[in-house]
Amino acid sequence: MKNFFRSVKYVWPYRKRLALSFVCVLFIASLWGAGFAASPAGLKILVDPEGLHGWAWRSLADDKFDLTVSSPREALEGITIYGQTPINVLDIVDTAHDSAAQAENLKGEWIVGIDDGTGAPKLVHGKTLIRQLAKTPEGESVDLVVFNVADKTSRTVTLTAGRANYKSELLGRIADVIPEPVSYKDRFPLFIKLMIIFWGSVLLRNAFRFCQEYLVQTAVRKGIMDLRCETFSNALHLPMTFYAAHGTSDTTSRLFSDVGELSRGQITLFGKTILEPAKAVSTVIAALILNWKLTLITFVAGPVAFLLIRLLGKMMKKASRKALESSADLLETTQETLTGARV
Repeated sequence: MKNFFRSVKYVWPYRKRLALSFVCVLFIASLWGAGFAASPAGLKILVDPEGLHGWAWRSLADDKFDLTVSSPREALEGITIYGQTPINVLDIVDTAHDSAAQAENLKGEWIVGIDDGTGAPKLVHGKTLIRQLAKTPEGESVDLVVFNVADKTSRTVTLTAGRANYKSELLGRIADVIPEPVSYKDRFPLFIKLMIIFWGSVLLRNAFRFCQEYLVQTAVRKGIMDLRCETFSNALHLPMTFYAAHGTSDTTSRLFSDVGELSRGQITLFGKTILEPAKAVSTVIAALILNWKLTLITFVAGPVAFLLIRLLGKMMKKASRKALESSADLLETTQETLTGARV
C-alpha cells in the first residue's frame, strides 16, 4: 500500500483535471440525492389518494399546530354536529409532546370545522379544512371545532399556528405553483412532467459522470505514462550483473503488469472511491430529510458492513499480491522456455 501511495505523486502534475472531476462528483451526488428525495413525490402523484397537494397541506398543518392528522376521511354514519352531518373530517392521530394540542387532549378527536365567531359553527369539508389550516399565517390563532367520537360531544379549541419546518415549507411552495388535480386522470399530465424532469436529471447526471470518468482516466493515464518512462529509463541504466542474476522477466513484469495494476488502482481511487461515498452521503441526507428516525435505525447495520468490507479488503490485498507474483513467475518461465527452445 505504501508503494501505491508513492505512485500517486505522478498524478500530481495533472491535479487540475482531478479538481474538475471532483466538481463533477459534487454535481452527480447532488442530482442523485435530489432524485432519491423526489421519489416519494412521484408515488404520491401516481398511487396515493392523498396526492402531492394533500401531502403538502397535511405536512404544513401538522407542523404549524403540533399535531398529526390523517388524510381527509369519510365521517361515520349517523353522527350530527350542531345540526349538521359531517361528510369529511380530519382525524387527530397524535399530538406533539408539551404542545397546546396535547394540553387540550385532542388525540383521537376529529377536526370538523372552524368557528369564525359569526354564529353557529359551520362544518367544513376535510380537504378544504386542511388547506385552510396549512395556509394559516404563523402566530395567528384559529378556533377549531372538534368532535369527540367516544362521548359524541363537540367543543371549540383555540390553537395558534407555529412555524413549519423547511421540508413542509418547500412542499407547500411546490403545491402552490402546481395546479391541484381534481381526479386521478388529471394527475397523469403532472406525473408526465415529473418524469420528464426526472429523466432530464438522469441525463445530466450521466453527462457529469462521463466528464468525471474522462478527467480521471486521462489524468491517471498520463501519470502512468510518466511512471513507465521513468521506470524504463532506470531499467536501461541498471548494471548487466543485475540482469545476469535476476533475469529480465521481473523487470518486464514491473513495467507492464505492476504498472497496469497501479493504473487500475488509481482510477478506482480517484473515481469510484470518491464518487460512491459522495452518492451515499447525498442519499443519507435525503433519507434523513424524508424520515430521520427510520434512517437512524438502518445505521445499525453499518458497523457489520464495515467489518465485512474491511475483512474482504485484506483478503483481496493478499490475493492481488499473489497474483502479481504469479504473473512474474509465469512471465519468467515463458521467457526462459522460449529463449531455450533450441536446447
